[in-house]
This record gives sequence, C-alpha cells and structure tokens, in this order.
Amino acid sequence: MASLYLVTGPWASGKTSVVAELSHQLSECVVFDWDSIIPALSGALGRDVRVDPSTWPGLKAIWDEILANVLAGGHDVVLFGPLVPDDFSATNVGCDSIHCAYLNWPDKIIAQRLRRRGASSAEISDELTFLTQLRGSAFEAIESIGLTPREVAVSVSAWVGGEVSMD
Repeated sequence: MASLYLVTGPWASGKTSVVAELSHQLSECVVFDWDSIIPALSGALGRDVRVDPSTWPGLKAIWDEILANVLAGGHDVVLFGPLVPDDFSATNVGCDSIHCAYLNWPDKIIAQRLRRRGASSAEISDELTFLTQLRGSAFEAIESIGLTPREVAVSVSAWVGGEVSMD
C-alpha cells in the first residue's frame, strides 16, 4: 500500500512554487497542490473557497476522494497544502502511513510576504500561529530561507526519498 506525504506551511511559504519543481524530481510519486482545484470549485459554487469556511468541508471531501483513488492504485502521493496528518486518517484515504514536513521561514519574512499579498493583521497572526505550532511538532522542518523553489524541491525530494521504502 502507498504512503501520503504532506508538505505544509503557512500561506505564502512557497508551497505552490515548489510543486512545479518537485513534479520533475519525484517521478515515482503523484504530486498535488491543494490549491489547484480552488479556482474551479470557487467558480462552481459562486463563492471564493479560499475565504469561505462553509466550503472547506466540501474541499476536504473532494481531496479525500482524489487521494483515496490515487493511493488505491499503489502510488505514493505528495500533497502540498495547509494540512497536518490530523486532517486525515490513514484508513480514510487508504494508505499505510502519513508523513509530514513543513516549509520553514522566519516569522518576519512570512509576515512581509503576507502583507504584500494583502493579508490582514488577523490573517498574518493566524498564519504565524500555525507556523509556531508546526515548529513545536514532530514534523520535519524543511528550511527554505535563501533557497530557490528548485532547491527547496531538492530538499523535499530528499525527505520523501528518505521515507520511501525501497522494497
């Protein structure tokens, strides 16, 4: 059975930028960006899924189905998004194990990036709280400061490769 690898981090930590680079490096895994279906889902619902919490259970249910189907085919999955293993149960998505790493940045840089994206003070505070929680977890920290998306993708690839069983 396959494994699920979550790569998480606050908004503006570079997850989407790394996905494009990682797909070329991990041909043995299926790589997804959680945000990739948000525009289509927002259009279908006529609401912005990114900011409408009433839509989040539906978004999660869609991803559960996608993951369950890919994992059932025996393919390891690397999913980038604002998630932690507690958001999934291994049995719900049908995998042997769930691993988690996060893209780590200094708070000051995340706050600057969020301000440039128009985030409110409350949103910035929420994202920095999430990052603090990640730092206090047992999840793997992938240091990202001063690195290009390609270099971060190399680190993620090494983490996944180090976790993958080469039976």
